[in-house]
Amino acid sequence: MTPSARASLADLLARCENPLAVLTMSALTEDDTALTAALGGIEIELPPLRNRREDVAQLVAHFLAGTAHGVLRVSSSLQRAMTKADWVGNVAQLRDFVNTAAARCDGVELGMHHLSESHRRALSPNLLSRLEDAELRQIREALAEAGGNRVRAAELLQIGRSTLYRKIELYERRGYDVEQ
Repeated sequence: MTPSARASLADLLARCENPLAVLTMSALTEDDTALTAALGGIEIELPPLRNRREDVAQLVAHFLAGTAHGVLRVSSSLQRAMTKADWVGNVAQLRDFVNTAAARCDGVELGMHHLSESHRRALSPNLLSRLEDAELRQIREALAEAGGNRVRAAELLQIGRSTLYRKIELYERRGYDVEQ
């Protein structure tokens, strides 16, 4: 907001009796004191969402209620992943995530399988190491070559079937699409 617009808004609010307005900003500066004084000067500092993980479930439910897609709930695995995510864009990023993921959902429960690759990466607390990235590529290639047959893919990779299942589950839990 330009300084003149800020001053005009402060004058307008000062003339109103008990104005009902909420002012949000990332940082309070001296330039904003006239505005905050006109509003009664209540400052509430809200920590980032990554420091309020207990709020994620309620926010997700609120955002789902506001969508027109008919999604009523989130699977427990997706809820856990969303709670663990860092949400660097805070509540706005979570809202956009829920809205776009709900648009891809074809039922009443939103699950990991409804997420796009970029959504899955947003939930991943860390990126893959070079070794993990190479392993994931090899697993994907083996599954493609085996036509999705996991037993055959394990043979191609020369690893045990249970090892392949564990690795697939690990990458999917971290938000990566193994069977592209």
